[in-house]
Amino acid sequence: MEFYILSMPRKSLKILLLTVAYVFFDVSIGQTQNKPATTDQSVAADIKALTDQDNDNRFLAAGDLRNMGRVAVQAVPALMNAVAHDEDHQVRSMAESALASIGPDAKQAVPTLIGALSTDSDNSTRASAATALGSIGPDAKEAVPALARALAHDSFDKVREYAAIALGQIGPDASGAGKALAAAVEGDKDVVVRQNAVSSIKEISP
Repeated sequence: MEFYILSMPRKSLKILLLTVAYVFFDVSIGQTQNKPATTDQSVAADIKALTDQDNDNRFLAAGDLRNMGRVAVQAVPALMNAVAHDEDHQVRSMAESALASIGPDAKQAVPTLIGALSTDSDNSTRASAATALGSIGPDAKEAVPALARALAHDSFDKVREYAAIALGQIGPDASGAGKALAAAVEGDKDVVVRQNAVSSIKEISP
């Protein structure tokens, strides 16, 4: 086991160490040994940590907000800023996951997520943006053209897969993506993308 850990790629080792730290330690800055922080205090502490100079601290703060779900709604503007401007793609992707966990209450983030889906150079960040748009649901209907383009043209399979799923989650308002979904069913090289496109067509036109 020791040899395996030491021989792991640096990026994988970093993720492992961050995960262990996240599981075994309370990363909320707002908590003390004697008095547990309220949810609002924890959210406020994580919002502050999203601007920390250390990439790992920002990543952990975004992960904490993701685990809080809808109660972290006041963090939406800070998460949007992280998605649009953070230099670390892992932080950007985790911020999108936090927005996804907040769900429809994160609807103000739709334009920011469209930008990430359309222009971010990192595959996982684009995929997370598509997932977040789907989690917002019908309120993300303005993202339908961008999701259809991602489904048709993105080179990364997971982006196309999650774009297809997101269109189904948006529902009938995504009817404008019908041609893109049909084309994916007929011609996408990835079987999972094709399957999700079929499911989404049913969701859009039950």
